[in-house]
Amino acid sequence: MKKYFSVILIVVALAAVLSTVHTKLYIKRDIPILVERTQIATSTSIDQANIVSYEQVCPGIIYDVDQTSGNYLVTLPMQSDIQTGIDAGKKYMSVNLYNVSTKQTSVFNFDLTNHISACFAKDMAGVFYVSSDARQRRELMYTTIDNSKTVSIAGADDKISTEISRAGEETIYGTQDGKIVLANAAGEKRIIFDLGERLSVKKVCFFPQSQLVVCLSENQKTKQTPLHVIDITNKKMKTIDSTTEDFDANEETATIVYITKAEGGSQIYSYNIHQNRKTYLKSGLVENVFFSPSGNKAVYIERAKDGASTIHLGLVDLKNGIANIRLVSDIRLSSRKVVWSGEDTILFSEQRNLATKPETGETFEYVVQKCEYRVELTDEQKSYR
Repeated sequence: MKKYFSVILIVVALAAVLSTVHTKLYIKRDIPILVERTQIATSTSIDQANIVSYEQVCPGIIYDVDQTSGNYLVTLPMQSDIQTGIDAGKKYMSVNLYNVSTKQTSVFNFDLTNHISACFAKDMAGVFYVSSDARQRRELMYTTIDNSKTVSIAGADDKISTEISRAGEETIYGTQDGKIVLANAAGEKRIIFDLGERLSVKKVCFFPQSQLVVCLSENQKTKQTPLHVIDITNKKMKTIDSTTEDFDANEETATIVYITKAEGGSQIYSYNIHQNRKTYLKSGLVENVFFSPSGNKAVYIERAKDGASTIHLGLVDLKNGIANIRLVSDIRLSSRKVVWSGEDTILFSEQRNLATKPETGETFEYVVQKCEYRVELTDEQKSYR
């Protein structure tokens, strides 16, 4: 018995020693794992972020965060029996508000379509969202969070081809025939630029103060995917790249971060609009990129390997000149969306496999994950600043 307790004491002592040596956390398949600094993949120039916390927050697919209150805008497939009066046997999609203080989710809109994009209105009284029916016809809607009003802004005839994003007090979207459109909660919309019918808009954002539009389009004849900066005051358009896959833009820093196709993978660049300066950041199987609120950092989605269904989430720190920081490894995203909550926390939705539910036939669920991190700078990285 004494020998048995001695072994336990040795194990406890060893664990205490290791806890001082193992100083970093990383996420692999949802599990925080302690690793030594020397075990981090420095041979491939990957800096591992220090994971402060990693937790499941709520069910759903996340689209936006209110940076003031921290409340989340999420959507979720819903069963017909959740509310009296809804047709039995049909599956609805809900627009939900998750309250971070009460940890409760409230439904304020639902319909029989798939929701492919959503964002809070500036005044936080409602949300804009794009839905798509079984025939892939898209509709832009505005609905109040108190569920008192729903407005149809644009329908199938408008040929919506993009997700939406907040543009001051309005929202912006693009169309299959090259139009860039601003819309408001009253249901009013106006075309602010027309690329022409040969270009289908794939993604668009708007800087209200500088009156600049950043737009990714596809030439329907050549299949090129140019990235443009458009000054809508004088209607001048500049092409930044002709083989762009994705981008994000930040008005405060007047910077675009974008992914362009390259042989054997893709490359991430930043582009300063005012200085007309392009900077190479990293290469890899990167597919999507998302700016932090300040524009000093960007998270990117990267395939674990060519053809893999799992992905990594990495970080580019533009301010400190670090271009390859690993945050999360080997996860399955349920949407190509990463949302920032402040400067050191990201939110994303993961698809979890389930045993099939007999009543619904569902085989998976959607879960919003929250990851808070810290990056420890080396002396060399500190000198960069």
